[in-house]
Amino acid sequence: MLLTLAVVAQTKPGVEDQGVYRNSECGFSFKPPSGLTDVTTKAGSSNDDPNAVKLLLFELSGPDDTNYDWRGLAVQSYPRDKVKVEDDGEAEAKLSRTIVGNAKSIAAPQTMTIGGTNYVLTQYEREHGMLTQHSKVYATIIHGQLVAFAFTANSPANLDSMAESLKTVQVKRGK
Repeated sequence: MLLTLAVVAQTKPGVEDQGVYRNSECGFSFKPPSGLTDVTTKAGSSNDDPNAVKLLLFELSGPDDTNYDWRGLAVQSYPRDKVKVEDDGEAEAKLSRTIVGNAKSIAAPQTMTIGGTNYVLTQYEREHGMLTQHSKVYATIIHGQLVAFAFTANSPANLDSMAESLKTVQVKRGK
């Protein structure tokens, strides 16, 4: 699976209300793509390592990641001040690289604004048996936290439709 979870410390998931994920720690909410099941509590350890990337939300379309229609979402965070580069875009790209592990980068990082939030988009691929898993990681900074939304799918069409959920990201101002 392209979403690497080996370096994460799990935090308590936000409350899901009518399909909306809320994270009060980072100060944002969004509506994840439909058809996914929250498996955050099953995904990793619950240690409180302050140097680990935190897994906020982990959702899958099913357990068989070799199915052509399989999709996954991971939302992860890391304190911005712990990444020792001055450029925010470079810090966002570094977090994305950490999340995808050994996947192959297929495009230069791009900056974009979706729904009023600025992101750095990085794109990756990884051979997985007879399939190629495709991943798009959208990283941003919210209240001093690098937050990455990593979408992975075996079908590029599924990947693009999942990323549409970023239009629903709402950042709590003045946290």
